Amino acid sequence: MACMNTDIAYGTLDPQLPTKKELISFTGITQNAAGTAVLTGVTRGLSFFYPFTASTTLRQTHSGQSIFILSDAPQVFAEYTAKRNDEAITGLWNFNSYLPTTSITPTSSIQFTNKAYVDGVALVSAPVSDETTKGVVELATQIEMASSTILGSTLAPLVLQARYATSSPSVVCGLCAVITGNAGKIAQAFLNLTEPFTWTAHHIFSSLNAASASTTNATTTNFSITGITSSLLKTNSTGIVQAAVAGTDYENVPFAADGTVITTSGTATTTTTIVIPANTLFANKLMVLDFFTGSGAAGTDGKGYGIDIGSGSATTTLRDYSVSGVNAKTHGQLRLIVNSATAEMVVTSFNGDGGTFVSTVTALTLNTANKNYIAIRMNAVNPGDPGTATTKGYTAQVF
Repeated sequence: MACMNTDIAYGTLDPQLPTKKELISFTGITQNAAGTAVLTGVTRGLSFFYPFTASTTLRQTHSGQSIFILSDAPQVFAEYTAKRNDEAITGLWNFNSYLPTTSITPTSSIQFTNKAYVDGVALVSAPVSDETTKGVVELATQIEMASSTILGSTLAPLVLQARYATSSPSVVCGLCAVITGNAGKIAQAFLNLTEPFTWTAHHIFSSLNAASASTTNATTTNFSITGITSSLLKTNSTGIVQAAVAGTDYENVPFAADGTVITTSGTATTTTTIVIPANTLFANKLMVLDFFTGSGAAGTDGKGYGIDIGSGSATTTLRDYSVSGVNAKTHGQLRLIVNSATAEMVVTSFNGDGGTFVSTVTALTLNTANKNYIAIRMNAVNPGDPGTATTKGYTAQVF
């Protein structure tokens, strides 16, 4: 059967005898070693006319020497299709080079259609898509994407195109959709870092390195650093702003910057030492120290208070000044007017009786790069003398 390239074949027995001629079909051949063959799948008594059905009445008896031929039996022609015939194809036809063509519009659900018909009905019958209906859309151009255009020229909703979207703009990508990376963040290259940024709300920066900055505080919102309150600031070795530690990063003394007042009052002492930090006093600076004395023996023993100014050490006295005869509860004022490395000291006392004592000491040499000290000695005349009156409090300002 393989030699004939078919799965069924037709033959004729006794073709030379009109009364004995019989048409048969078979589906297999078994070849014997003796040169004979056995046909298998045999159907006998085929009709000579369409539809060529088999009938027992058409079977004939044949002698052992009967002739058998494979010829053009009418059933063979029935295996071929004809252009003018209605055909029922039971086998598989493969079109590997060309597809069948037609211009006929199908009218039945079981008929083949051409591509033009499919394209036409596919677009015409499909609905326009929206948030709840699947259907036709239109691809947006970059201008339409950037303009937030909703509908295209076909009145279908516009959708973004993947070719106009990126998560890593390695090259300039104008009018592109921004896509986050795998970590859910956008690439920094999307931002124009040469433009100024306006911050209107509170922002927390885990790390900030500013080469230069300028700012104007709003009327109700000031610059703040989270976690640092009521502290002086310093930078560490990497430039991070931190809270300065009193006594380590700066002198922990009751002294103020320009125009700021520090008032200290508490336990009464007979000697009060005020430290002026290094580099606080320099040219064109003025320090004003107001102090207030408490009750004591100042009004009865003829003594009052003394002021010592030292530089570099609390025991080194550059200048001392004493006021005697003042009563208790005295208000004293010391003014240091600094001119380069020299200073003019003016001391004014207002005692409890309303009297005023004024003294001026000039050419006071100060090493402003070092610490300087002011000691207020109550009920004493000589430098270092203790007394019984007390300093109740003081304020210090630098202008």
